[in-house]
Amino acid sequence: MTRFHFYYTLVLAVLLATTPHMAAAQGRAGEPKCAVAVQVASTGGRTTQGTMWRWEDLSSCPEKAAEALAAVLRHSRVTADNVSLGEIVRGSWYVRDGRLFQAAIDVAEDRRASATARVASFVTLVHQLTRNNTVDLARLNSVQSLEICPLGFATRNVRPYVGESIPSQARERARTAASQTESDSTAAPSVRTAARCVLTALRVPQPGD
Repeated sequence: MTRFHFYYTLVLAVLLATTPHMAAAQGRAGEPKCAVAVQVASTGGRTTQGTMWRWEDLSSCPEKAAEALAAVLRHSRVTADNVSLGEIVRGSWYVRDGRLFQAAIDVAEDRRASATARVASFVTLVHQLTRNNTVDLARLNSVQSLEICPLGFATRNVRPYVGESIPSQARERARTAASQTESDSTAAPSVRTAARCVLTALRVPQPGD
């Protein structure tokens, strides 16, 4: 064996021996941040010091993220916190889960919920029930009259984490809730337009339909 081959073999052996430990260490490093984010999100979205969770903190543990997203959405039903609700909508793009669907449909149907929370919930339903459809949340929150839904289609194919099963009748339930809301003249224009987004998105054929 030449000196070159000796050193090459030695370096390769060291790399093979240390790689699993490095990966494990990186995983452990992300766990505390994820645990804190889950705790903060599950108790309303902000700490007593005002620090808010971010989707990036939850993205490393998608198996825990859905329950946290569902919890913070329920906690936010009477708020107009665009930042926190926007993080929920971002997260719902990467996670498909029955608990998140249920929270979204509950808040979307709740006439006592804030308009901002209902808009975020309808957009979350779009993400839970369709593939690669996107909605301009900022534009929705600014509409002053009933408008065409600002629905787009992402060219990047996202493979979301799939958690608990979404109910088999979920699309029909969402369609019913959206139809009733769209025709509700007492609902805010932004909410009615968001409901229209659900109806529009559900008309698009999905894989497996």
